[in-house]
Amino acid sequence: MVRYGSVIAFIIAAALAFAEPEVTRRSGDTMTFSNPEQTVTYEGNAKFIDGSNRILSDYMKFYLNDNRAFCQGNVRIFLSTNVLITAGRADYSEVTKSARVTQRPVLFMKSENITVKGDEMQRRFDNEITTATGNVSIERIDPTAGERVLGYGSMLRYDGARALATLAGAPRIVRKGATLTGERMEYSTERESIEAFGRAAIIFDPADEAGTNRENTITADRIQYLSAAGTNMVYGFGAIAVSVPRNDMVITGGFTVYDIANKFARMLNDPVCRFVTRETSVTADVIEYSFVTGKEVIDFLDKVVLVDNTGGMMMNAGHMRVFSKDGYTRIMKSPIAYLVREKIVVTAIYFEQFAGKNKLRANGDVIVRRDDVHAYADIAVYDMKSAKIKLWGGTPRMVQKERTIHAREIVMNVKSGTVELVDPEGALQ
Repeated sequence: MVRYGSVIAFIIAAALAFAEPEVTRRSGDTMTFSNPEQTVTYEGNAKFIDGSNRILSDYMKFYLNDNRAFCQGNVRIFLSTNVLITAGRADYSEVTKSARVTQRPVLFMKSENITVKGDEMQRRFDNEITTATGNVSIERIDPTAGERVLGYGSMLRYDGARALATLAGAPRIVRKGATLTGERMEYSTERESIEAFGRAAIIFDPADEAGTNRENTITADRIQYLSAAGTNMVYGFGAIAVSVPRNDMVITGGFTVYDIANKFARMLNDPVCRFVTRETSVTADVIEYSFVTGKEVIDFLDKVVLVDNTGGMMMNAGHMRVFSKDGYTRIMKSPIAYLVREKIVVTAIYFEQFAGKNKLRANGDVIVRRDDVHAYADIAVYDMKSAKIKLWGGTPRMVQKERTIHAREIVMNVKSGTVELVDPEGALQ
């Protein structure tokens, strides 16, 4: 039994498959045909309609043999209801469905609130890809927050289907006061993500009047900046360096995350912190930056090693916390201090370091060892300027081999190796 509905559907589908393609339409206030040139010239309100796409201009010359249109003056290219390109000139090929747009071309994308400018643009009509070259810029205004994102470079490729802009040629993008640079950059307007590849960098605030950056700068092999759904995050990957000039600090590592809104950062993968002018470095499994009770804090967590080249001191610990603006450091979790040149070892429950006073204080169950001389107390302070260690509190005592002397205070001269005991009880025999 023949099913007539199926037969009719097949005939209609076949007819559509072999239908002639839609013919383009051209018009203008005046039309001039040149038989020798095989051209048609339209002047005044010239229109070129190719499917749903339209090119409007003051003047248009169409080359019949090449199926190519040359449009000049007040050029406007409408690609659907969302995309508009304006320029002084456009060359359109009906064969390749592509237009070359020059003389101050500007691309507007209404739904994305995006504006692209360049010296020259290339746009295909059968896909959503636009390329711009020369002095290129892209601007996007967030309709909800009203924030602007500005991008610059010498080459831009915008894929409308993926809502992705790719910048090259000394590219840089500015967002929320932060400037990102790299060899190549990708800006996803859909995900509100900016990625910089190759010698990537982000500077969080402009330089001061002298041209010196006083805020954090992150450099890395790749940087990603996410700003969507209330987040404001920066991720760095591979060969990272974080410069903090106001804290005299450079932190390096292999991976970092920075939560700008919550003022929290973490560095992983063999992180190292260098205090430049103090010639001091600190390594740890993890380095974190945060605000604790309103104070700027840097935490070094697990397998902490501090090396002070100026003071000739090294320290090991499980946790070190630096209050950068106060110049105060607390070293905890089984800390040990080594005065390397003098071969002195100090252990305590925790240490405190006062940068402005050049002093290191040991607290609780303090033991100072030098050769076969051991000194015990509750508190010890190493004064780096006078090169002396003063011990007091609890039951201060000095032990040399099996001999013990108690005292109210014990002062060890780091340079000479002499020990002064105040109010001693006992004697060395």
